[in-house]
Amino acid sequence: MKASITEKDINNLNRSINKYVKVFCKKHELYFDYWVADLSGGIGVFGDYYIGFDDIRLDLETHQPEDEIFKWYDIALERGMKGESVMNYYSWIKGYR
Repeated sequence: MKASITEKDINNLNRSINKYVKVFCKKHELYFDYWVADLSGGIGVFGDYYIGFDDIRLDLETHQPEDEIFKWYDIALERGMKGESVMNYYSWIKGYR
């Protein structure tokens, strides 16, 4: 049996995503600008930061310190610009450097 998703389901999912973003913004004193390509739950733009929803959710659900995601982001960006490998946020919070 194939499950179908309704417009109501989609609206409920988007409301949940928006709640995560609001809590993330409050935690980090940020302003949410928009979703890249207008794809809710993809990559969110917060000023100069482009953060995936999975990392937003991970940051909140694992109760990371206030600036941890930005420490990771800045180091990942720096490494990426040098052509070095970049670790994901999950590995970062597990202590891998």
